[in-house]
Amino acid sequence: MEALQSPYISKEFSEIFNRYAERFQKERTKKEYRYVLTSLCNELECDFLDITPGKIQEYFEKHQSDLDAKTLKYQLRIFQALAKYLDEHAKELKREAHYLSCFLSLDFEAPDVMIEPRELPSFVEVDRVLSHLKAQGDMAVFLAAVLALRCSLTIHEVVALKQEMFFQDRNGNYGLRMKISPVNDRFVKLPEDVVELVRLHTKNRRTDSPYLLLNRHQKAMSIRTLQMKLRQACVECKVRPFSMNDLRVLSTAMMIKEGAPPDKIAEYIHIKNKDWFFRYDRVVEELDDAAVDYSHLKIVW
Repeated sequence: MEALQSPYISKEFSEIFNRYAERFQKERTKKEYRYVLTSLCNELECDFLDITPGKIQEYFEKHQSDLDAKTLKYQLRIFQALAKYLDEHAKELKREAHYLSCFLSLDFEAPDVMIEPRELPSFVEVDRVLSHLKAQGDMAVFLAAVLALRCSLTIHEVVALKQEMFFQDRNGNYGLRMKISPVNDRFVKLPEDVVELVRLHTKNRRTDSPYLLLNRHQKAMSIRTLQMKLRQACVECKVRPFSMNDLRVLSTAMMIKEGAPPDKIAEYIHIKNKDWFFRYDRVVEELDDAAVDYSHLKIVW
């Protein structure tokens, strides 16, 4: 079978792909897969076996403006299918089964997808998981979930948080200063309950690491570790597993429900296309019938 034509694709992955492609009856499907995989590896200058969440995020962020949502979703399905195949055969390939997780953390929102309320966790479920994390003393994952729920931060933004990003302005407001380019910064205001949690989390720290979230080795927590820990907490609570992105969507839906102007929300969560907001319509309708007064949401440890 024809090899994948890219200087970055290894012979090992090319052979793996050929075995995977045997399931396709149409040669056209095989060609489409070859083209998409080759384009990805050429652009990122790495083999698919060396893919990382950061590289995938970089690829989709770059192409969200020049490719339509249908194309991006099609490519994502191809990448996820190959990643799942690698994980299922990890033992025989003598590799770690981590490839699908690289794509599950992807912060990519296709604007033509309407979120169903039933796809999101309920506040009862979120509270159950947060209570479990508190009982386990896992404040790092607890705080990460809170930052997604209260501040609409992505999982990539959360694990990248450093001490130097936190500040207080002349009026006493607390926030995050996040660099989005060599000349531009993004400012994210932090609610008081989040500020108190950050203070509590860092109060007795005995490390010089600048990162907010650390693993058990006192190193910066990885996206994969955070994903696994949150999922594990959901399973242990007998709650349908939800992701950091689910919490972020829930957070944005709350802002819309409370009447925040789209321009302000777009600026806060750092998205350029406000048309993206229509995807929350049905979620907001569901929130209207909820019993909780979300504008007064407060989370404590």
